[in-house]
Amino acid sequence: MVKTQIYLNEAEYEALRGLSYKERVSISKIIRRLVDENLLTTKKKKSGVDWLLSIAGTLHDTKSDVSVRHDDYAWEV
Repeated sequence: MVKTQIYLNEAEYEALRGLSYKERVSISKIIRRLVDENLLTTKKKKSGVDWLLSIAGTLHDTKSDVSVRHDDYAWEV
C-alpha cells in the first residue's frame, strides 16, 4: 500500500465521516473502496451509454421510414 495525503472540503469530510461511523470502518477504507468501484472497475465494464453506442448502426432493416413512423412499427402486432 502507498501512503498519500488528500485535502477535503468540510462537506466531503463530513460525508465520509458519517459513512465511516455508519459502516464502522475507517475513512481510508471507504476511500479505497470508492476508488476501486469508480476508477478500477470502469475499465472492465462498459456503461449503458457506451454499450448503446457500440451497437449503433449494427442492425439493418428494409424499412426506410422507421425514424418517422417508429411508433407505428413499435405497436405493430
